[in-house]
Amino acid sequence: MSAPGKTPLWEQTPSWKSEFWPFVLWGVLCLLVIGIPVLLVKRARLRSTHYRLFPGQLEIETGIVGTKMETLDLWRVAEVHFEQTFGQKMLGIGTLQLSDRDDPNAPGVVLKGIRDPRGAYELLRDQVASAGAGAPVRARS
Repeated sequence: MSAPGKTPLWEQTPSWKSEFWPFVLWGVLCLLVIGIPVLLVKRARLRSTHYRLFPGQLEIETGIVGTKMETLDLWRVAEVHFEQTFGQKMLGIGTLQLSDRDDPNAPGVVLKGIRDPRGAYELLRDQVASAGAGAPVRARS
């Protein structure tokens, strides 16, 4: 702040460029301190998710510390949807979605990051078709 009634001949604040390398160093450290643990947790979550297809059943096991096991009877699946975005196509992965026969509006089961998604889609679709042939018949009132 200048003295009252006086106009400075020159006024400036220090440039951020004088602190460029400390900014870079602290930025990298922040990214490492925050970024590496986040990436490790995401990697652990991916590595701890397993999809297993058995005749008539799909088993989904998840959990890093604890374990959650879901079993889906394939006769309950109405449709199998295949999705592969441009980015997924470049990486050779895709997403499969299974809709429930009893509630087609429900979100269903989503299998993300599937390698060889077309092959998995065809195998799953064939298993759903063969399981649907022996599906229990429900009485409707």
